[in-house]
Amino acid sequence: MDRNELIDALAAALVERPRSSLGDLASAVGVSRTTLHRRFPTREDVLEAVADSATGRFSDAYIAADLASAFETDETADASTTRFIRLAEQLIPLGAHVAVLLRSGLIDDAADGPPVTVTTELDAPLLDAVSRGQSRGVFRGDHPARWIAESFLTLTYLGWEQVRAGVIAPASAATIVFETWMKGNCDSRRNST
Repeated sequence: MDRNELIDALAAALVERPRSSLGDLASAVGVSRTTLHRRFPTREDVLEAVADSATGRFSDAYIAADLASAFETDETADASTTRFIRLAEQLIPLGAHVAVLLRSGLIDDAADGPPVTVTTELDAPLLDAVSRGQSRGVFRGDHPARWIAESFLTLTYLGWEQVRAGVIAPASAATIVFETWMKGNCDSRRNST
């Protein structure tokens, strides 16, 4: 099992049993305690690895969705909005990482925003894309751009929870997230998606 697979497995194990010891985690992911201890000497090291993985993967997801090009003047609004479906497809599987970080206190979900807001800087591409969408009349101008952006992140987390609970199918989760988000934030003067 490579490092990324191990971190994913550890995040999933911690979702199921948040207070697991290193020994419990090793057993849950199918490696020896010695192997796990060699890679992650403490439980805090596991949590930091999950946090680092989540941050890197969020960043990669924003790049893969190419939000920097969304709502540029030469691209149609519909083409730009499909970038958000691609982003949801990338972010929904990270829900276990986010859940672990919330429970561990590594993400502050109090006054700073929704659970999946890892850092303001990390979410800047999403906020910038939403702001450009507002200026083109795609998104509601009467809602703050940050509200619209963070509602997307919150819905992706909810999408992960609903897939995990068996309420929605993994293949349809991104579309459900996107359509729910667009219907609540789309400018009513524009007939879209």
